[in-house]
Amino acid sequence: MDIFDFNIHLPCSKSVDTNSKILDENSMFLDDIKICYQNYFSGFKSSIKAGNFMLFNQNIFFEDDMKNFIKNVKNDFKGSFFTALIDFRKPDIFTYLDKAISDGVDFIKFHSYNQKITESDFIDIVKVCQYVEERDIGICVDTSYGTSRMYEYDNLKLACFISDFITKVPIILLHTGGARVIEAMLLADEKKNIFLDTSFSIVYYLDSSLEKDFAYTYKKIGTNRVLYGSDTPYINLDESIRKTIDFLEKYHFTSYDIDNILSNNAMNLKSYL
Repeated sequence: MDIFDFNIHLPCSKSVDTNSKILDENSMFLDDIKICYQNYFSGFKSSIKAGNFMLFNQNIFFEDDMKNFIKNVKNDFKGSFFTALIDFRKPDIFTYLDKAISDGVDFIKFHSYNQKITESDFIDIVKVCQYVEERDIGICVDTSYGTSRMYEYDNLKLACFISDFITKVPIILLHTGGARVIEAMLLADEKKNIFLDTSFSIVYYLDSSLEKDFAYTYKKIGTNRVLYGSDTPYINLDESIRKTIDFLEKYHFTSYDIDNILSNNAMNLKSYL
């Protein structure tokens, strides 16, 4: 079975603490990323066909070998994407975006509680989104829901705001809104360029009352707009694949639906970009 993992991270800290891994991601330069990629390579090769690789350090696109690294990974895993977390506050943000796109980035990403995004930032973020939309670059919004800042940094409110301005490229709601899965569904039901990524949430919320809500959501918006993601290494890749397939079979998704979610939909995103 072909697997396209839409949410792959590359920190290789031995810490089991999620916050420590995130701090690693924010500070890793290209040499660190190359080492971690090689550490994970054999595991990726045995499990996935392609992936969407996340880059969190917002200074790496001025390193000389970044373009070659992205090219080599895309050769290793044909059809893969790269997503860059974007510091929309940079004074030279558009120069930075041009460099990231030139290096091979396919999506940009916003992460509300990582970047401390409030409503006062929304207009600046939309300007960045409009700039990349004209260059056929997609948008990812982290819509996980948690931490003590869950009410201060409202990721779904950000996604709603972006979706009123961006219509020509995909907007991916990473983690399907987490505990707010039904709200994510309501947004995706209106905005047809919105896709839902399964990463972290499917495994995390198994056996909870929300499990049925995820199944309902994916069927309601149509399985042609659902993307499998693991959020590895925050969730073990093999465990994520196994539990996601078990979840899809438990809720009677067809083999056609499962193939679309696990691989085909992500591969077809190329037609949008």
